[in-house]
Amino acid sequence: MASSTAPGRFGLTGLLFLLAACGRGQAGEYIGRVEPPDEPVLRVAVAEDPEGLDPTRYSSQPTWRVARMLFEGLLAFTSDGRVVPGTAHRWEVSPDAVRYRFFLRSDARWSDGEPVTAHDFVFAWRRVVDPVMGASSAAKLLGLENAERIVAGELSVGTLGVAAAADTILEVTLEHPDPNFPLHTALPPFFPLPRHLAAEAYRDWPAGSEVVGNGPFVLDRWRLNDRLRVERSPTYWNRSAIGVEAVTLFAIADDTTVLNLYRAGEIDWAVTGTVPDDAAGRFVTERRPEARTGGRYATYYLELNTRRPPLDDLRVRRALELTMPREGIVEAVFSGQGPAARTLVVPDIPDWSPPELPAPDPELARRLLAEAGYPGGAGLEPLTFLYNTGSLHGEVAEYLQGHWGRELGLVIEPVPLDYAAMEERGRRGDFDLLRSIWLADLPLPDDFLSVFVAHNPNNLTGWTDPAFDDLLARARGTLDRRERFALLRQAESRLLAAVPIIPLLQFSYGTVQLVKPYVEGLDVNPLDVIGWAGIRVDPDWRP
Repeated sequence: MASSTAPGRFGLTGLLFLLAACGRGQAGEYIGRVEPPDEPVLRVAVAEDPEGLDPTRYSSQPTWRVARMLFEGLLAFTSDGRVVPGTAHRWEVSPDAVRYRFFLRSDARWSDGEPVTAHDFVFAWRRVVDPVMGASSAAKLLGLENAERIVAGELSVGTLGVAAAADTILEVTLEHPDPNFPLHTALPPFFPLPRHLAAEAYRDWPAGSEVVGNGPFVLDRWRLNDRLRVERSPTYWNRSAIGVEAVTLFAIADDTTVLNLYRAGEIDWAVTGTVPDDAAGRFVTERRPEARTGGRYATYYLELNTRRPPLDDLRVRRALELTMPREGIVEAVFSGQGPAARTLVVPDIPDWSPPELPAPDPELARRLLAEAGYPGGAGLEPLTFLYNTGSLHGEVAEYLQGHWGRELGLVIEPVPLDYAAMEERGRRGDFDLLRSIWLADLPLPDDFLSVFVAHNPNNLTGWTDPAFDDLLARARGTLDRRERFALLRQAESRLLAAVPIIPLLQFSYGTVQLVKPYVEGLDVNPLDVIGWAGIRVDPDWRP
């Protein structure tokens, strides 16, 4: 893989000298240099920049990582994946789990010193579901009263089930009972916005790089494709629990570059997905303490464009699914990072059992393709396969190109794009196949399945099914966990039978991060979230 980032762009003068001094790691257990920085700052390698600095508008993991630094919701995640009080210090719920009251902290402040009020939450939530915003994150708020009809343009944003009973009291009404609703408020789409600033620049806030937030950090600077630096906020209500003065995120697409910088002691933390697979596996085998292993509630899958031929024909989609070489791709491309997957929802979720599915059947696949009018692939135009560069997605496309060519006579046309271009083209429906990964925000099966309900902007397949939507709606209205999960299992069965997606891999294990030994308080968790309270860098640490 060619490096797309020159070390000099990060101000790393003398990097080659450092690498030569370090070799392949100092003697002992450490991976390269382990000298802490002079100040309590954290230097982090990430694969991508955020899509933007509006915390409520986007739904990508890089964007949410930054959002949680600059903003905070009613509840907040800890570094081990638990949810605790955030801007709200307590809440009340009605017996039917439809109405909630959240009580905000009186000392919650925006970074410009203004108080955070319930009105800021009302403004932000209404803005997320406003059709003029076209926010992909609006799907997260569809459980609120009237949200679906607002997103569809049938009702005004003022009818959303949220209101400020007082400056420090937020009232929420849901469309259906949901005893898990408080957990959702820890997600960025539910974060507040500074109404006194964002109302004026309604669609474009924040313009430029000036951001006023209510989180543990404030933005210092952001240079696209280079670095994003934040500093500890002087107005954050829990400032004393934030143990680092500044954090710099380096956007580095090439994983070999990340490893070199980590060895040189210029990076303190390499997040999941930024470490070369071969090196990560070796560090785990050698039991290096800096290699933090864990799993994620995440599934890698293909989206199929059901809106245009030939994938508007279920028989063609089934032919692809019945011949998907999952095990081969997992071993050849992903080095066994997780089990091959035929379902969307990961089986690791507590109390969840996946639906049973028909076994792969290449002969049936060829018959279905012939019935659809394409015997041996004859008459089929090339299928475009969109993926973003900088990772293993191109190898997946090449593997499928060869496999489906041999098995079905199909021609696959790989189309490498940067992430933003891939997303934009996907939303226009200009593709046949598109690679996707869904990382669950909460340990719930409907967190996966709700992606494919009508009006969810994260569903790029064009597939909708009223019966599927009804099953999810019935599940949302069911308080009994066993009955709720039974309905969700039926919903997943319908989704997989229609084949708008083809699950390929579940990252249930094998994810690796590198963390220097002088960094304390970082925990690997299946939701891949970080709570900044308790994380610290010890400048006085010594081996």
